[in-house]
Amino acid sequence: MGEVGLTWADSHDAAEIGYVFNPAYGGRGLATEAVSGVISAALGAWGFAQVSARTDVDNRTSRLLCERVGMTLTAHSLSTDGRNVEEVTYTTSDVR
Repeated sequence: MGEVGLTWADSHDAAEIGYVFNPAYGGRGLATEAVSGVISAALGAWGFAQVSARTDVDNRTSRLLCERVGMTLTAHSLSTDGRNVEEVTYTTSDVR
């Protein structure tokens, strides 16, 4: 159906979440549940202070997923990986 991954970001207390899901399973809340669960674990048990996600600006489905799990749009920039596309970054922080 899909997968969710988490990597350390630029600082020791920040992580970046990534995900890919098969569209055939869309509309069931599975992506929302999986991404939300990993973010909760990252901000809780795993001790990260911040989790971010980057996606192409035109990827409406991914942007809506970030918003559904409570992330906030924090940046809009040109990609740094050579694709020359616009990206957006969403971020959520630990509110302890």
